[in-house]
Amino acid sequence: MVTVNPARWVRLGWLRNFTQLGIPTPSQFRGVHRGKKGKPVTQWSETTVQRILTHTAYKGTNYFWRGDSVPVSQERVERAKATNPNDGWYAVDFPVIIDPLLWEKAQEKRVGARGGFNRKYPKPLLAGRINCGLCQHAYGIGYYNTGKTLVFKCNGRLKKNHLDGSPRCTSPILYGEALTEEVKSRIVKLLRSPEQMRTAIEEYVETLERRKEELETLLSPINEQLSQVQEKQRRLANIYLNQGALARPVGS
Repeated sequence: MVTVNPARWVRLGWLRNFTQLGIPTPSQFRGVHRGKKGKPVTQWSETTVQRILTHTAYKGTNYFWRGDSVPVSQERVERAKATNPNDGWYAVDFPVIIDPLLWEKAQEKRVGARGGFNRKYPKPLLAGRINCGLCQHAYGIGYYNTGKTLVFKCNGRLKKNHLDGSPRCTSPILYGEALTEEVKSRIVKLLRSPEQMRTAIEEYVETLERRKEELETLLSPINEQLSQVQEKQRRLANIYLNQGALARPVGS
């Protein structure tokens, strides 16, 4: 049994809707062309959204160079400063489009994601999105037939995860192409049936609730010990303050 996060397919559907509804991309809005004789980017993509998430102008701060009117990203500014600290870059205030706190949370989520996009060697769609239903380890990717056949393997099968002598996971190896097509077909089926989608979401929420209860059970003894330690610290602080007051000379 494996669990798959269908968020990416839903996200791609939203991006297609943005394009179909005629919502202008940032390039269209600013009138920025791709190349000297190119046209503005009119198709919404994950790259477009990533630029929105990483550009500091959206949270109210932008960077310019020596009075130039072309905005640049903070990453480019930092690279330039590392080369020449006195290169003339400076920050200016911009109207806030995205709440700064939400922007920072998006950066934390992005940094902790499964890795960047590689156009030449893109990762499989399900890479980093499958967890084993038996041992809860993540599924890693592998290739058979000199890189032609994609497979997913539970990391719980690896010896390095069981150096304590615990038994390895017995989940089967899954063929990537067949699994990906099956997941796609099920997601499309769910999208066409709101009732089934709601049932699937409710089951997923119930799984999260059970996991929450399990974690609370595991943390309960730790929280109790922490409370006892804090109580001891409070008592020691009171004893120290009282002894200090008794040891002071009269009239001091």
